[in-house]
Amino acid sequence: MRSLLFTALALAIFLVAGPAALHSEDLNLRITSRREVYSLIGDWRFKTGDMMEYRERDFDDKSWERMFLPQNWHRTGLNFDGVAWYRTQFYVSEDFRDTVLAIVLPLREGWHELYINGVRMDQGASLEMTAPNAFATRGVMIAIPSQYLVYNQQNSIAIRMKSYGGVGGFITRTMFMGDIFKVERRYSLKLMWNMVLVTLFVLNGLTHFVTFLTRRGEIHYLYFAIFSIAIGFIVASLDNLTQFLWNSFYFQHLSVHIPLVMAPILLVEFSYSFFGMRGNRATSAFRWLGLAFAACVAFSCTGGPGYGVYIRYILPILLAFCFIAISYCLMLTIMSIRSRIFTARIVGFGFLIFAISSVNDILSYLQIIHTTNVLDEGFLCFVISMSVSLSLKFSRLQSDISALNTKLHNNLRALQSARNSASESEARYRDLVESSNEIIFALDSSGLILMMNQAVGQHLGIPSQDLVGQEFLAMIYHSGESRNSLARHTVRQKLRELIESKSEVVFRTDFFTRTREPRELLVKLQYIPNKQGYTIAGTAAVEQEDELLALCTAERQVYVFGNYVYLADSISQRLFAGLAKYLDHDAAYSLKVCIREMIINAIEHGNLGISFDEKTEAQNEGTYFSLLISRQTDAVYSNRQVTLVYSLTSRRAVFRITDQGDGFDHAEIMGRDIRRPEYFHLMHGRGIAMARIEFDTVKFNKKGNSVVLIKRFVDSVARSPQPASNLNQ
Repeated sequence: MRSLLFTALALAIFLVAGPAALHSEDLNLRITSRREVYSLIGDWRFKTGDMMEYRERDFDDKSWERMFLPQNWHRTGLNFDGVAWYRTQFYVSEDFRDTVLAIVLPLREGWHELYINGVRMDQGASLEMTAPNAFATRGVMIAIPSQYLVYNQQNSIAIRMKSYGGVGGFITRTMFMGDIFKVERRYSLKLMWNMVLVTLFVLNGLTHFVTFLTRRGEIHYLYFAIFSIAIGFIVASLDNLTQFLWNSFYFQHLSVHIPLVMAPILLVEFSYSFFGMRGNRATSAFRWLGLAFAACVAFSCTGGPGYGVYIRYILPILLAFCFIAISYCLMLTIMSIRSRIFTARIVGFGFLIFAISSVNDILSYLQIIHTTNVLDEGFLCFVISMSVSLSLKFSRLQSDISALNTKLHNNLRALQSARNSASESEARYRDLVESSNEIIFALDSSGLILMMNQAVGQHLGIPSQDLVGQEFLAMIYHSGESRNSLARHTVRQKLRELIESKSEVVFRTDFFTRTREPRELLVKLQYIPNKQGYTIAGTAAVEQEDELLALCTAERQVYVFGNYVYLADSISQRLFAGLAKYLDHDAAYSLKVCIREMIINAIEHGNLGISFDEKTEAQNEGTYFSLLISRQTDAVYSNRQVTLVYSLTSRRAVFRITDQGDGFDHAEIMGRDIRRPEYFHLMHGRGIAMARIEFDTVKFNKKGNSVVLIKRFVDSVARSPQPASNLNQ
């Protein structure tokens, strides 16, 4: 790709700065056969300046410089505006006596006068009478009567031309002479062929435009339609056909150069769309360059200076731009062939012919090479290749549609069968969900309840339809006015853990019943991804007893855990299951609550260093959980852990809870009268008092960061709590 861009850049520099080479031999045309049409392409004599004797047959022009025609004199490096002359000689045999010859001159930049042996042949206005904006004149055929010729001798052709700020001289390459019937026939056939080509291009463009209207999703039809019409306008203008629409220089100028700006952009857009590629910086660059060239074309219509700058300097760069676009699209075609894209080989073959013909005509116009113009025919091959590829594509589409119709018919039958099966599966699923003893529910990403089965009525006494659309946290139990309870904080942390880990989480929590009482259930949540993000699927049920736990007569366990208060519920519930074997439910539950409170004390006041006053103030201000989270993430406290050693036998249960905090002065608390009623109206700080009532022994170490709790099972209901004393460990 880089080598291609460097080549194009070098070509652009050459087009702007490199003059055409001068040849060394005169044309020396000899007209000897009526059957032949003789080309006037070759070396002529050239001179700037204006003297009327330059038209005479016997004028000696050997001192003039040679110039290869047809071309403009600006291409030779001559920056000149005004009158210049071309001269050459031709020999006519005696066989042409009493025969009218004819000469065809191509499109010219500037006005002209044609002289044969010193006599003017054309009927146009003289250079002195032409308008100052006669920037270009169309190609023309001029008759040369026999009385103005000399036979078996050399005759002279002199062309007087005037430039009005442009490049000066000839633009296209159709330049020949001979018997008038042969010349006229060739000239007319050329025009007719060009009219056929222009008609084909325009009709082809209109056909593809209509196709685009019926298949707007395939925009390459639109690009190709406009591209085809643009090439048609270029061909019509260069071959003098636009004069039949409007004989105006500006119309002819715009009908060539505006399509010339559009064509490379449309070709790039068509290639990307047809081969299914995505646009990139290259397509954006082509668009912006196209806008810049369009502005230059508009500038060329402002008058002589603007036209001259455009023709001399901008047009060669525009042609290099076309060359780059054609080369780039050819590269895209080759890439598509390598990718085995359908029809790419056919389009590539036509594209190759079109690219070769385009480059040939560009280089021929710039006098880098001297060959016949074949752009029209090359594009015709491109159109044919496109038609063939589109026909094959349409045929394949028809076959695919037929196969799809058959497949669709089979799929419809399978779909109907699947629909029936799905209805049966849905009914079975609905029966399974609704008949389940577990509460089955679904939450959206914001925590709203999407679905709740009828089992919620059995467990909580609340109809499921009353809960759909409500917040899941609203179902979590809280006491009194404190809606931001520890239980809700635990559920929030579990939801956050579920979203971060995307794996199942399990926890216990209390739910509101219809009578606004708590009901503890075991909750399982799962993360279900979907197109909108995710959904949370969950179940809630009464935890089943462990069958093996009933067979266990003694156990000892050690728990080491971090500073998350929700773990107090899980651990205390596990210990409750062991205590329930030796105590009645109410007594075991009371011990569970005490153990839970002591674990929370170890976390809050021990490891996290939250004082009684700090917790009271935070609860009053509603910032308790913010305080808790900030301490949990603080580097000073985050790595601290709680250790719980648990021993259970048929005679007693012993618990040691140790934190890594700084301890506290427990003597004052242990010395309080635990039976005072106002002591239990505090929002917190009741854990030690409750433990002293429920446990037989409550002992702190000297530092105050470890406590031993002992419960004996013999006559446990009648036993009074013992006074606490310090235990040095």
